[in-house]
Amino acid sequence: MEDVYKELASHLLEGKEKEALELVQHWKEERSLTEVHEDIITPAMYHVGELWQKNQITVADEHLATAICDYILTLLSPRTGETNGRKAIFFNVEEEQHHLGLKMAADLFREQGWEARFLGAGVPNDHVLAQIEKYQPDVVCVSASLSYRVPALKEIIRIIEEAVPEAYVLVGGRIVQKYGMKEWNTARVETLRSLADIKDWLDDKKEGTFDETS
Repeated sequence: MEDVYKELASHLLEGKEKEALELVQHWKEERSLTEVHEDIITPAMYHVGELWQKNQITVADEHLATAICDYILTLLSPRTGETNGRKAIFFNVEEEQHHLGLKMAADLFREQGWEARFLGAGVPNDHVLAQIEKYQPDVVCVSASLSYRVPALKEIIRIIEEAVPEAYVLVGGRIVQKYGMKEWNTARVETLRSLADIKDWLDDKKEGTFDETS
């Protein structure tokens, strides 16, 4: 899939919104939503990030690519209106700005009938907590990309466990992909390294009840 994701990255960086959308929609007809997200869109954005780190593109180029990718993800989002009665909430750790992976994760939940509330990036902890207490989700999903976010990540997990002890907390993002962090796992907290891991988790919980033995 290397040629495909690099082609997508090229369209995104050149501002070719129509071509980028048509490319993704073509592959969506042949592959699952998880595969499109994980095998095409995610590596395309990683490639954009690598080009930026090498100073081969500007910040404006990277922001343009991100904005178009965000738009495409919105169009791909499965919004059937039918739900299974389960709720999940998604947000980045405080001050974290990378949100596309989290947005993809929310759509995997929606695809299986969950009500998914996506808060996005940069929401302060007290506002997140207020939203959680109001929404009362079955699952809380939090993401972080950079290693120096670990203390903030630990703190928000502690806050969530105190506020909604019956909920599952799923932790993801580049930091988990890189380090695994399985030592963080408990009966109610689980680190997931990829969208495929999230899909497997959802499949495992599809028929089960939400208790520690399900």
